[in-house]
Amino acid sequence: MNRNPVIIIPDIGQSKLILCDDAGNKIKNAWPFEIDAKAILDELKGSLMKLLLFRKDAGFSDRIAEIVREAAEPLAVNPDGTKKNNIKVVEFRKPVSGCTDEEKAFIYKMAPVDMYGEVLSEDKLFYFAYDFTGDIADVAKELDGFVSFVKETTGCEKADLLVVGTAGAVLKAYLKDYGVKSDIEKIVCAAAALDGSSAVADILENKLRLDNPTELLSSLGGKAASLGQMAGMLPPDIMNNIITKSIAVLRELIVDNCTSLWANVPHGRFSGALSRADMSDALREKVSELNNYHDEFISVVNNHDFYVLAGCGRKLPVVCESENTDSDGLVDTLSATLGMTGGRAYLFNGQSHDSILYNDAAMSLVLKIFCDEDISEYPHKNGSRSVKKLKNELIPALSKSDIAQAESYIKKYEVLIGAVVITDDSAVKALESEISAITSQK
Repeated sequence: MNRNPVIIIPDIGQSKLILCDDAGNKIKNAWPFEIDAKAILDELKGSLMKLLLFRKDAGFSDRIAEIVREAAEPLAVNPDGTKKNNIKVVEFRKPVSGCTDEEKAFIYKMAPVDMYGEVLSEDKLFYFAYDFTGDIADVAKELDGFVSFVKETTGCEKADLLVVGTAGAVLKAYLKDYGVKSDIEKIVCAAAALDGSSAVADILENKLRLDNPTELLSSLGGKAASLGQMAGMLPPDIMNNIITKSIAVLRELIVDNCTSLWANVPHGRFSGALSRADMSDALREKVSELNNYHDEFISVVNNHDFYVLAGCGRKLPVVCESENTDSDGLVDTLSATLGMTGGRAYLFNGQSHDSILYNDAAMSLVLKIFCDEDISEYPHKNGSRSVKKLKNELIPALSKSDIAQAESYIKKYEVLIGAVVITDDSAVKALESEISAITSQK
């Protein structure tokens, strides 16, 4: 079991945000976006048919951009970097042991530290939810308060941190402003943008290649990839209008003025990105300070028990000018490792950014670090795989079924996870296929 409490600082988009009125009453969900997909499809059906028939935009792309604006408006950021609206974070100001089943399901979906049972004590496990479009300095201050709360709640002198993805910028801001308090002992970073992402710099420097919208959507994976296939039905110039106008809306509302995003620009590209930016003097002053975080962060980090896990061997999205940068598909490998090799740096070749914690070798390593167990058998260069579909979809569906062989397949899953050395994901794919085959017959 873990000696110190462990605080999970999740990746961008892994906190729920609510739009509230001035009295603090909920108006609607701000994130994930609250969209009436059926109503939108019903509204667009007629104009889409005309578009496909006559191959003319006729305002279709403008309407899509309006829909994007309506969805993103709650998260809007003012020109000075402050939030336009009253946004409330759905917080977990309690240990995971005090969470409801629904809350636990959300936490463990974002960070699957439950894959091996209760290895980390739920009494000492916490989830720091935050406004990922907020001012990075405010987020760091909130984290400092959360660390103090965790220490007081558990009676422990120090806490450990599991930092995921773009939360690397939160870690930098926190250690810069509050590291002197020495409240943190171990820090484990999983695919964390410790020196930003070249993809973010490309966005802010207007270096995205948007001439192939279908390729853009397909490169993002998930539901966006499905949209990419649908986009192939539309005339390329119209799809380009949709993508270009939608991105312009998101930049105007959120991206260009968001200090949390600016904090994810690599320090070597900061000056170039800032020189191209059209922003208010107030925001420029705030943003200019962010580049000072890097050198201070490097010096502070050396005083901690610090580990990094990172994907490598993948390219950034094809729409990025920096696409050939070695990465996990989103974060530069050099950023996620701070240039560290060997020692406390662990690389997973071919591992995608959003599934590193679903690489069971990576997760078992993380848990052993927090539990002060021997990790000498873990190679510093490992392979990639993901048990995400098994854990979140197939095994739960199987567990709820009355299929006779369900127990044997669940046992196969339990035996499968927890690898130390991974060469490929063939075993995972084989088990996925077996379970999918029997559940599809049900």
